[in-house]
Amino acid sequence: HILETGQDKDDVLAEFHGTGLWWIEDKWTNAYAGLKYGLKPLFIDHPYNREYSHPDITRVNNWQDIHKIVTGKK
Repeated sequence: HILETGQDKDDVLAEFHGTGLWWIEDKWTNAYAGLKYGLKPLFIDHPYNREYSHPDITRVNNWQDIHKIVTGKK
């Protein structure tokens, strides 16, 4: 699913509750919401979100990082 900027994510995230699927996000509140629903957030690094961290939310720099993590390739 690709969701619109500013769109509420909770309804869509609830559909995948507890699945452990990847959730790619660059807004902290949405990344944390994904974690609450049992997803594995990949948090895209930006200057505006560097103050946030959580041990269960993986920060990535780009789509190459995301590809490596999702596919298990190094």
